[in-house]
Amino acid sequence: MTGKTDFKALWERWNRLDSGAKAELRRARDPAALTQIPAFYRLSGGQTWEGWQRVVFCLPWAGHRDGAEPLGAALARAGLGEKRLFQVIRSTEPNDLVQLRRLLQHVRPVVDWARFGPQVFWWGDDDKRRLLEDFYRMPYADRPAAGA
Repeated sequence: MTGKTDFKALWERWNRLDSGAKAELRRARDPAALTQIPAFYRLSGGQTWEGWQRVVFCLPWAGHRDGAEPLGAALARAGLGEKRLFQVIRSTEPNDLVQLRRLLQHVRPVVDWARFGPQVFWWGDDDKRRLLEDFYRMPYADRPAAGA
């Protein structure tokens, strides 16, 4: 499914939406609430799978740059405290995605959507573990003082 999905193109479609549609998507309280918003269907091509809901739920809060570092490293570089990351890791769906979105809103990372899109689309224990591993791979010397 995502082998053919161009998540960078999805991010670009998001940027072409009018401000009203973007605002509606940003206000969704959880991924499932997106199915009540017309702009969700324009972005997802009419697909309502949970994977699409997860991706579009996070889409407004992370920029794109080809080859950007993984999200976990970006969170570490921003000085995010590990306790906040563990709130995501230990939560179950949909609360884990709500917590992840809060981190994205706080940090506003730039990610490579070609890598981050599939991670959120398939979001599960392995994807959470990869997020955590990328966070800890960032050398402590390169991090600002934690406190976020």
